[in-house]
Amino acid sequence: VSLSLAGLRAEEIFDRLRPERDSPQAPATPAPDAVVVLLGHNDVLAARRAGRAFPQQFTADYVRLIRAIRRRYPTSWIVCTTGGMFHSVHSCRLRRAWSDAVRHLRETDARIVGHRFSAWSYLHPRAHTHARLADELSQLLARLLGWSIPANDEDSDEKTAR
Repeated sequence: VSLSLAGLRAEEIFDRLRPERDSPQAPATPAPDAVVVLLGHNDVLAARRAGRAFPQQFTADYVRLIRAIRRRYPTSWIVCTTGGMFHSVHSCRLRRAWSDAVRHLRETDARIVGHRFSAWSYLHPRAHTHARLADELSQLLARLLGWSIPANDEDSDEKTAR
């Protein structure tokens, strides 16, 4: 959000067809049922690699990004997530800044929710971690959007065996 490993900030490119400043803007319609935002990990890493502190402006930048998303998609749920990788799970500064941003946003917008993933991996997630992250997100979206998720046969068998 505030710092980038590639020199681009989310607010500059979230509505683009490709992650490039000069890329054409993506169509805003049809509006998605939900927009999922998972940011902050690179802010932790970029600051660390540069020998700097976590960016103080993260909360303000995050709020500005989510408000830009809200303007683009006025009826969509916005799901603000964090976690998934070691540094984003274990950074107290990111956790505090993200929590402050989500709390502030929710004061005026009931269609914004926050979720801290319990699944994570030390480095970039592999298939098994992605599956756990997807399960968490699917359950959350099901509650928000009224989906019914069929029981996974493997999970049912595993639960029965316990």
